[in-house]
Amino acid sequence: MQKNSLDKFDIKKFNFSEAKELAEVASDALGLRMDQILIDAIAKGYKSDTRKVGASRTALTVATLRKACTMLNKDSVPMEGRHFIHSAQMLDDLLGTTEVTSSDYNSVKALVNGELNSFLGLKFIMIAENRDEGGLPTGTTATDRIGFIYHRDAVGFALAQNVETSMDWVAEKGAWLVGGDFSAGAVVIDDLGVVGIESGVA
Repeated sequence: MQKNSLDKFDIKKFNFSEAKELAEVASDALGLRMDQILIDAIAKGYKSDTRKVGASRTALTVATLRKACTMLNKDSVPMEGRHFIHSAQMLDDLLGTTEVTSSDYNSVKALVNGELNSFLGLKFIMIAENRDEGGLPTGTTATDRIGFIYHRDAVGFALAQNVETSMDWVAEKGAWLVGGDFSAGAVVIDDLGVVGIESGVA
């Protein structure tokens, strides 16, 4: 649940709807919380002893990504629908490799946009390392992060109540209370569709 207060005097000081802005902030924050529910479920539900590649204090390489994809290929995980949730450091490591940035290997001009949308059939999704929700789990050391390649059908996400925002007058505070909530849960359905990737700063 996300809540913010809006003083009635502040409403008169702005030439825009602060209530609308706060409702959007609450909605965005709840969206980040949804992401974290999914990340936590994956981290808890995958087989970390047999389905993890990479190493502590080692930069992420294309070879490591290929190894993870090969594990999925061996178990006949469909190509379409694969996602890779990664840290900013992992992205930086990959942007430093020729296979990712050179048009001889990759048609996506990663360095032009400063981001990597897809590579090796994976849809890339960056998760900030300093987010309040927690982000990706740490690895062997505090500076390591564990990213995940997963197929969309291998992880279930149930939304019992969609994101709802509300604005209620609180007389005791002389302010509007802007809040939002949702109800959801996630679980790994098929652990063969998930591979963990550990990397960190050397």
